[in-house]
Amino acid sequence: MLPDALVIELVAVGALPEIIIQEQLRCMVITQDCDLVHHNFEAEPWCEVLLLRSIEQADGNFMWAKSGRMLHMSVPTVGEYECSIHDRLRIPRSHLVKYAPDTSMTLDTRTLNLLRQWLARRYARVALPDEFNRRVGSVQKKVMKALEKVGEDLEEVYLNTQFQELPADEEYLITLIGTMQDETYEDTVKQGAVDAALARAAALLETCPGVKAFDYEVRARKDVSLSEIDHLRRWDYLDPVSLSTED
Repeated sequence: MLPDALVIELVAVGALPEIIIQEQLRCMVITQDCDLVHHNFEAEPWCEVLLLRSIEQADGNFMWAKSGRMLHMSVPTVGEYECSIHDRLRIPRSHLVKYAPDTSMTLDTRTLNLLRQWLARRYARVALPDEFNRRVGSVQKKVMKALEKVGEDLEEVYLNTQFQELPADEEYLITLIGTMQDETYEDTVKQGAVDAALARAAALLETCPGVKAFDYEVRARKDVSLSEIDHLRRWDYLDPVSLSTED
């Protein structure tokens, strides 16, 4: 984290906006370590920071990097924080030289990996076929509402289908796989709730012309193998390409 004294200095010279001080936002350095300590300021002139806003309680639908635009995360011993993918700022790296980092807020390994994954997905997400999005567009809002109810326990939703544009006379055959954190999956009540929500999502998809919801299942995260990931695509149901006006 940037220390308060450095934030005040950067705001004073116009390198950071005043709202950071006004709303007591935290500035987390997200520049890669080697770039951050590079000896040549001409080669690496900038340091990138992400603004964090303290919140009373994390919303499960923004946890586990389910939304590409907003992330809620718990920081051990500190509290809950919200960050927007649009709140990334650059500051001159040279300003960091005379300051030690603020270590009062440190991410554990799992949260740090989650943050890295969330940032990378801004550029690495794979788009679904336009024809698929068109066919399921009429129910996307209802699917989102069904899955939002178990957002805290449902980590990711994967699709297995034909990932290409299909002619009108060919159906998309869909299998949905919902994942949960390993320890949460062991809670049969929570697992049952996620299963019911995924069943509702599959039933909604089944009503779309040209779509066949072939199967669905809920798994612990550890039970999705790396070889399977090659044949699946993560479904960003909270960030659909377009939504129907239907409620």
